[in-house]
Amino acid sequence: MLARLICLILVIHTFSIKVAADDVKPRYTIYDREASYYNNSLNNLSYPVKLLLLTLEVGKTKFGDYDTKILTTPYPKTRVIHFVKSQNNAIIWSTTAKKLEEELSAVYVPIIKGILGYRVFLIRSEEQARFDSITKLAELRQFTIGQGKAWNDNAILRHNGFTVIGAEANGLVNMLLAKRFDIYSRGIHEPWIELKAGIKMSIENNLMLNYPLPIYFFVNSANKDLHQRLTWGLEHIIKTGQFDQLFKNHPIYSEAMNKINFHKRKSFTLINPNLSPQTKALLKKDKYWLK
Repeated sequence: MLARLICLILVIHTFSIKVAADDVKPRYTIYDREASYYNNSLNNLSYPVKLLLLTLEVGKTKFGDYDTKILTTPYPKTRVIHFVKSQNNAIIWSTTAKKLEEELSAVYVPIIKGILGYRVFLIRSEEQARFDSITKLAELRQFTIGQGKAWNDNAILRHNGFTVIGAEANGLVNMLLAKRFDIYSRGIHEPWIELKAGIKMSIENNLMLNYPLPIYFFVNSANKDLHQRLTWGLEHIIKTGQFDQLFKNHPIYSEAMNKINFHKRKSFTLINPNLSPQTKALLKKDKYWLK
């Protein structure tokens, strides 16, 4: 009798532990490194955070409830990657590269539709005439390009025959004005942040580069459940139209498309030699890309 009672207590105890474990919500730590760059706060979330929260939310019925913790400290990228490798429930986003996809698990849905790979040029205001007659890529290659020294697209530009001057990102405007290079390459949503009154710098009027440079969400490679949840959620909101609605209505991207005269520019397509097979396969799927 005593043995049966002990056995029953153990079964109840084991069941209680399982129920308690099932009731524990995962808490995802979100590293928003560029929140201050886009003048965001926790009350005015950046686009990637809004997209991520929507992605998590639509999966509640299928994957369960969750909590989030958003960190906006601008940690160096290498440190954030280390955080994700050491923390099972951490989420970041970054431009992709084969090495990063080997370190972390990429969620293979471009979160800003490849917009970062469309590049326009900040130039010295008085020099627009130098660019007006350009019709060939070979002509554009005669100009030196300034870039952040750790930016992923430096290798792309050099692979395609450009001379790249790499430096700390916060010094590039002054270097352009000092004629250390000819053009400062920026994503089409980025140059407005650096155009300030009194600075003799403007956006070149007619030209644009484009190359595949997607930004993905990345998670710890061991967390298969989180990877599955994010993949399912992103694909779901693409299918329902919520993804495009969020993207097109976000001022950073909607205003950029209009201001930049996106469809009227002469565009030169470059090769990205640093794409994984998984990313190359996505290039054939229009639903993921800005068109």
